[in-house]
Amino acid sequence: MSTPLVNALTRIHRKDIELSDRHLGRTPFHSGYWVQRRIRSAIINIVGVARGTLLDIGCGLKPYQQFFEPFVDSYIGLEYSPDSGYRGNLADFCGDAAPLPLADASITSVGRHGHHHGSVCFPDPRCS
Repeated sequence: MSTPLVNALTRIHRKDIELSDRHLGRTPFHSGYWVQRRIRSAIINIVGVARGTLLDIGCGLKPYQQFFEPFVDSYIGLEYSPDSGYRGNLADFCGDAAPLPLADASITSVGRHGHHHGSVCFPDPRCS
């Protein structure tokens, strides 16, 4: 439902998020600071198991790509929709993870991280 009021409130909300992220994002006063700190710590602890081609499910803006790049040959981001994420996304593919247009056994590691999911990285033992 799109009305002038909804559109105005959406713009205000996005501007509020943008300002909060810009000015408080790296401080304990930001609402997501402690969550992001724990996710980053978990990512750093698991990056070494990733190898080959990593599929990052729910990649968003790919904030963890820099950590995985030294360990993988390629990094592919997946989001459900081109409209996913309040700040957009940098996905290489959009859609459901099951029917992706990728060759069989072309993905050797799968990463999924977020405040709802924890941080996981599974190398596929069949692709060793």
